[in-house]
Amino acid sequence: TLLFFTLILTSCSNDDNESPTPENDSTIVETAQATADLSSLVSALQKADESADNDLISALSGDGPFTVFAPTNAAFSDLLAQLDGFDSLDDFNSQELQNLLATILTYHVIVGTAAQSSDLSNGQTLTTLQGATLEVSTEGGVSIGDATDSAAEVATADVQTSNGVVHIIN
Repeated sequence: TLLFFTLILTSCSNDDNESPTPENDSTIVETAQATADLSSLVSALQKADESADNDLISALSGDGPFTVFAPTNAAFSDLLAQLDGFDSLDDFNSQELQNLLATILTYHVIVGTAAQSSDLSNGQTLTTLQGATLEVSTEGGVSIGDATDSAAEVATADVQTSNGVVHIIN
């Protein structure tokens, strides 16, 4: 009887109770391309890459790992409404403006880690690829704050990709 109980106890582990993390063979860019609510992000990446100075699509298709806070189409519309003289992404029509767009986009990328929502903690700071700092808030859901005091809420967390994780923000 003692041998029987020993075998049962040693064969059970906490791993048996955890659901497996779904594997996604798509990169961050491929995942964004396949997500209807991220079509503006894909268009913005393409527009920024029209400048010879930028290669964001290739970079975000690379090995990573990356954590990307990906703005929804509505978030892009809100941004354009706040910018004077910009009605659409087509208004980023010079190399200088495309480089500005690349700066905005790299503000949403953390390099060197694929941070799941469970890895984020209240008050934690993250350094973006652009060099700025974001602050995490976990009160009432996960949100990301920046120097403008505009918090972006994570609407969909933990979208797994082959080279990182995407958190879709509003």
